[in-house]
Amino acid sequence: MLALSTFLVTAIVDVSILTILGPRNFDEFFQNIVADFIGGIALAFFVAIILAACEYVCRSFSDRSRFLGIWLSGGVAIIVGILTSTAAFYIFDFFYRPLPVRLELALDYPSGGTIIADPTDPRPVAQFDGTKATRQPFSFAPNVSQGAEVEWESPQGPTKLQWKALGTPAKFDVELVLFGGCWDLAKAKAVSQRTGYVLSNVRAVDLWVDGGVDRLSVDRSGEVDDELSFTHQRVSLFSTARGQEKDAVDFQQFVAGKAALEIRTSDPGLSYYAATTAFSIDNDVVTNKAKTLHLVVDGKETLLQLKTKAGSLKGSEPLVCRQLSAGAAVSRSSVDMDSIGGLLGILVKASAVPGSAHYLTPTQSLEVNAESGWITLKGLKTEALGQLPPTHAEMIAVGHGVHSVKVNQEADKVLDTDDYVAVGNLDGAYDNNGRIHFTGTADLLWRNSARANPTKWESTTEARGRLIAIAVAAFSFLTSIFALRFKNNGDLSM
Repeated sequence: MLALSTFLVTAIVDVSILTILGPRNFDEFFQNIVADFIGGIALAFFVAIILAACEYVCRSFSDRSRFLGIWLSGGVAIIVGILTSTAAFYIFDFFYRPLPVRLELALDYPSGGTIIADPTDPRPVAQFDGTKATRQPFSFAPNVSQGAEVEWESPQGPTKLQWKALGTPAKFDVELVLFGGCWDLAKAKAVSQRTGYVLSNVRAVDLWVDGGVDRLSVDRSGEVDDELSFTHQRVSLFSTARGQEKDAVDFQQFVAGKAALEIRTSDPGLSYYAATTAFSIDNDVVTNKAKTLHLVVDGKETLLQLKTKAGSLKGSEPLVCRQLSAGAAVSRSSVDMDSIGGLLGILVKASAVPGSAHYLTPTQSLEVNAESGWITLKGLKTEALGQLPPTHAEMIAVGHGVHSVKVNQEADKVLDTDDYVAVGNLDGAYDNNGRIHFTGTADLLWRNSARANPTKWESTTEARGRLIAIAVAAFSFLTSIFALRFKNNGDLSM
């Protein structure tokens, strides 16, 4: 009766859940009913064994004292129940809990996926060999000394750009150049014909637009070493690709939440380009919206009103990329966004004054604070990437582009379309070909959504025969007790 009752209750619950939440298919219903039937029999078997043991103890001591027999039988029920629960825990742990594995995973180009790396202060982390090391969080926008353009697509919220001269006595002139209809830096450079609005002997320039910018590009010459740092939230998406040059690669990383990008360089020239539109999207409706450009030079603020006609966007002529008169815009404190197709580009160029000395330490820096968006680094040199120290990651999920995988020193046969998910304590580093390698301990590992790290049972291939023999002997012993007690179909009594 106990087996039947357990089976009926669990079957009704499982069928109800599958009917309401799904999936509603015959295989799921059949598997759950069979599992409930076997589980009901197993539960009834162990409960009967426990009751039989309690009955034996109670009868053994009832001749002396019925009260003592009842109390001792209750104690036996508790002890046997605890032992049974403990044994069940370790049995399920033995058969179902995956073991940590030593993982070596290399990515090829192109590749893409998701990474989790804690951006908080670095801390000592236990290595696979038991030692501890302090590592920085992994980022696909690494701190490399040489590289080309940096792009930040679709940052959300206010985007603030802060340029400043550092502690050296180097002198800088800052030039502000405005463009209409130019979406990217390359097109703006192509149509630039005359000098913009020049500010002499400048130490700091802050720039931001109410409502944010839509695209930011930072031009890195690659002629001198510089320092790039990028901080972001814990979870981000990424993609990689080979660069236009043979020994270069491109990285793209999507960040959610607040992020900060900083470049420190001794290059005599540093320039960045910000594009902003006069459009606003609300409930999938695009409307015109006036904005304000803030330019703060050495603490003195200048405002440029980015004017546009209010109302819904009705379309405009094709965009024509051309240079605007920055001096005229500053003098009248406004820009007519409608006349340039609603797209304004701001190029800021900081240049060391001719005749200034050359410095080995950074002389100027650019810091960008924004939220979300895609960060792209183009033309990173593989030789420079190979010199970077390892950094840590907590999880890596790769959707495509896996080059090679080793699990506990054994190589997997990998297809380009295979996907891997690893959770644990991982080190990320680059080889001389710019390939990314993740090594360390994977507490959880999946390949193509199937578990790839073994359980204790799957790891004990040589001892399986002995374990099976022990299990059969224990089951035979319990079965014999069950058979002896119930051979006459007698009811249990206490």
